[in-house]
Amino acid sequence: MLKHLILIIFLFSSIMMTAQEKQQNFILKTNVLNLIIIPSVHLEFRIADKSSVVLNFHRGRLVFFNENNWINASIDYKKYFSRKTNLTGFYFSPGFAYNYDYDDVKLDEAGNIIKYGISSVGGIVRIGYQFGVNDHFIIDLGTGVVFDKEIEANYEDKTNAELRLMAGVGYKF
Repeated sequence: MLKHLILIIFLFSSIMMTAQEKQQNFILKTNVLNLIIIPSVHLEFRIADKSSVVLNFHRGRLVFFNENNWINASIDYKKYFSRKTNLTGFYFSPGFAYNYDYDDVKLDEAGNIIKYGISSVGGIVRIGYQFGVNDHFIIDLGTGVVFDKEIEANYEDKTNAELRLMAGVGYKF
């Protein structure tokens, strides 16, 4: 765990050093709707005046009616429709999503468990509005839907759809 923390600190410090003087190229944020129970990290990187690439990572483990234990990751292209060039305004964001469900199982014909953990991949589409509170702090309000399908061979599950809500708070640098 310490190795991962050191690596993350090194990565963010190198990103901050490469950012240009006045033009802020990065936004690091989290989704406050699920901050306590589902920690998430979102790193947005400017690739043009009105577009960016966003890397998203969620790790969750919930127990309601049954236990859920998963990891979600996605990469999105975000296009802004504002006159401003500071990564704010209305946006449309398509991307690719990956999910690994630790508790899902694959069964054989007799009902015996063959494997724990099922991976799925698919697409994600988001829309929203991002605005700055000041020069550095950002609020991102959006929604989206993920369509994914298990990538396990001979797995009979159908395509899943999941609604995503975003109330992100972040820091632009």
